[in-house]
Amino acid sequence: TCKTTLHKTGVVGGGWVWKLSVDIVVIDSGGNMLDVCALSAIAALRHFRLPAVLLSDESSTGTTPPVVLSADHSEPTPLPLHHTPVCISFGLFG
Repeated sequence: TCKTTLHKTGVVGGGWVWKLSVDIVVIDSGGNMLDVCALSAIAALRHFRLPAVLLSDESSTGTTPPVVLSADHSEPTPLPLHHTPVCISFGLFG
């Protein structure tokens, strides 16, 4: 299943790949920063859409970059996220 998932995202072995990073800036801390940062990163990944790419024979070998298609030509696809991790903090008061 991993090979199918990677093929859907346009990842080709020995060629071009997508690199996605999530940067989180905390403006004010009122507590539970780990939970809030994890939730915001998951929401951003679920909202993100990969643009469609056009791969040629030269693109698969890594000599020429693939052509990224605009949203007008092809519908961007969501990331294939199969599971959603949830961060939970709790405390005991007594």
